[in-house]
Amino acid sequence: MSSDFETYEQDFGTITAELTNKIGRIPKLSGEEKTQLVLNVDKQLEEVRELLEQMDLEVREIPVQSRAMYNSRLKSYKQEMEKLEKDFISRLFPSSHRPTPPNPPPTGLPRVSPPLTCSLILAFTRGLKSFYQRCASLRPHFCSFPDRARVDLSSTAISSRKTT
Repeated sequence: MSSDFETYEQDFGTITAELTNKIGRIPKLSGEEKTQLVLNVDKQLEEVRELLEQMDLEVREIPVQSRAMYNSRLKSYKQEMEKLEKDFISRLFPSSHRPTPPNPPPTGLPRVSPPLTCSLILAFTRGLKSFYQRCASLRPHFCSFPDRARVDLSSTAISSRKTT
């Protein structure tokens, strides 16, 4: 089983090296070429997420005495993935191009980190729905929403109706 994990590690290294290269090229491109690269990066990020899930499943099958070492390696790969995602967002939406929301936010709107909110809205409107959903799944870690607020993933609308 550890051989499967090691195969996944090699795949992870190959894909993340490609991603790092592609993410670095994003600011230098424009138009259709940039759009295609962004979509490709988004697809590869999803592949890496699936690869990490497979690695996690493999670690669960490894005998307990060896599991700690593999868990440690998996944790570092997950941290590397988080850094890639953050780098992707920062290069896709440089801070100089992010609109700043009014301070404080209007009554009834959720309190959200401005760069993350703008990034999510822009990513969604550019057709990166899977990327938006991934970020939305991380929402509890970055944002504090009032109990009555609900985000509709099919649009960028935020409802203030009570959820059941």
